[in-house]
Amino acid sequence: DTINVTNILPIETMLRGVLPAEIYANAHPQALEAQAIAARTHILANIGHKHTLDPFDICATQHCQVFIGSGQEQARSNAAIKNTHGMLLAKDNKLVNAVYSSTCGGFTEASHAVWAGLSQNALTAKADYPASLKQEHQHIRQGLSESKVKRWINRPARSYCAQSKHSKPEKLRWQRHFSQKALQERISAAMPKLGEVLALQVLERGPGGRVSSMQVQGSTGISTLHDPLKIRQLFKNLPSAAFYVQTTYDAKKRIEQVSFLGAGWGHGVGLCQLGAMGRAERGQSHAEILRHYFNNAVIRTIY
Repeated sequence: DTINVTNILPIETMLRGVLPAEIYANAHPQALEAQAIAARTHILANIGHKHTLDPFDICATQHCQVFIGSGQEQARSNAAIKNTHGMLLAKDNKLVNAVYSSTCGGFTEASHAVWAGLSQNALTAKADYPASLKQEHQHIRQGLSESKVKRWINRPARSYCAQSKHSKPEKLRWQRHFSQKALQERISAAMPKLGEVLALQVLERGPGGRVSSMQVQGSTGISTLHDPLKIRQLFKNLPSAAFYVQTTYDAKKRIEQVSFLGAGWGHGVGLCQLGAMGRAERGQSHAEILRHYFNNAVIRTIY
C-alpha cells in the first residue's frame, strides 16, 4: 500500500510557496505582480485538466508549478500576491492558460508550436523588443524563416530579457556541441534501428522560431520527431527549441561534429520572466507586461 500526503491550501496561500520558486524574489515589484497574476491564473485554468486520476489538483513540480512550501516565503513576493489578490487573466471571457518560461531571447512562441492541440489566441508568438527596433517586429509578422532564425541567434541580444539587471548571457544565447561519437551514442540509444547518423534536418518551426519538427537520417532508416520537448531531451536537454544546427563533415562526408546554436531558456510560450523584469525596470506596469505577453488579455478581479 502507498500513502498520499496532500497539502490542502487556499490558492493565495499556495502562491506564497510558488512565487519564490518560480521567479527572483528581488525582482522589480511590477514583474512580481505580473508573475503572481499569471501563476494564479495558471492554477485555476488547469484544475480539472491535469492530475484527473490523482487525489490532488496541482503537483509541486514543473509539471504544474514549483511549490517550495511556507518555510521559504519571501516578503517581496508575498506583497505582490497581496497587491494582486484575486486578479486573473482572461481573453474572450475565458481564463488564459497563463504559462511562462525563463527567457525568450527575443521572440516568444505560439502555444500550438510547442504543445500540439493547444491553440489559444492569448498565446501567440511575439517580438520581445522595444518598439524602436522595428526590424525585429517585422520578422515576427513575416515569420521566422531558417535564415532569420540564424541572424537572430547570431546577433547580440537586445530584447527586454537582455536588458534586465537579472539577465544572464548563457540564457540569452548558448551553444551545445556533440562529437560524432557522442551524437551516435545518443541517437542509437533512442533510435537503435537508424544505424549510423548521416544528417539532422529541421523540418518545421513555429512562428516564434522554435523547432517543432526535426528529422534524423540514418544509414538504415529515417525518424521524424514532432515534439519540441522530445527533441530537446534527445540532445541532452537543450535549453530551448530556438536553435539551428551546424554540422561539420570529414573528407569522406561523415559527420565529425554537430553543433546546436540557440537562444532563450525554456519553452518560450506566454510570459517571458526575464523580459517581464526588463519591462518592469523600464517603467511598465504589471498590466502592460501581461497585455503584451498574453496578446491583449484583460485582468479581472474575481474574488
